[in-house]
Amino acid sequence: MSDRREASFRRGRRGRHPREKGAVLVEFALVAPLLFLLLFAIIDFSLVMFSYISVRQGTSTGAREAAVMGSNPPSNQSCTVAGGPFAETEANNLICYTKSHIGLDPNKTRVSIWFATTNCNGACYAAGDPVVICTQYPASSTTRFFSSLLNNVILTSKVEIRIETTDANMTQPVQETPLSSWPSSCTAP
Repeated sequence: MSDRREASFRRGRRGRHPREKGAVLVEFALVAPLLFLLLFAIIDFSLVMFSYISVRQGTSTGAREAAVMGSNPPSNQSCTVAGGPFAETEANNLICYTKSHIGLDPNKTRVSIWFATTNCNGACYAAGDPVVICTQYPASSTTRFFSSLLNNVILTSKVEIRIETTDANMTQPVQETPLSSWPSSCTAP
């Protein structure tokens, strides 16, 4: 009986039986692709979620600036405006201000500033009227593993806010060339 225990102890000390080592490799070969798929999914989708949160937060900041910009326009901002620059300096500055607060690649970001231009008395960009800020940014796969899923997705955010200060210099809504068409909610407050 002690010989049996001693043999069992020695085998456990030396490691697994050679046939068991092959089984471990087969198990790893079956599980590894699933682990890598899960890891790449976590990386890609967390970075897309980060981009989405950045787009939403930057749009909200841009909308807040649009609401108060009549009395305090953003300082001269510079960025590439797709489809512009526009005649109103305030509009260009607001687009660049919004892009800088989104914090992602400004050449891929698109901004729309829309307010009502019908039935305005003197100034269309008037206190109490709504202004709509919409933004677009393309999602992408960092690991390239989910490119077919993510590379056709456009992250969009919209914020509608009431103008606090009338600005007679803002006469026309402005929209950059969209990545995909602007939703109808981005062209009518």
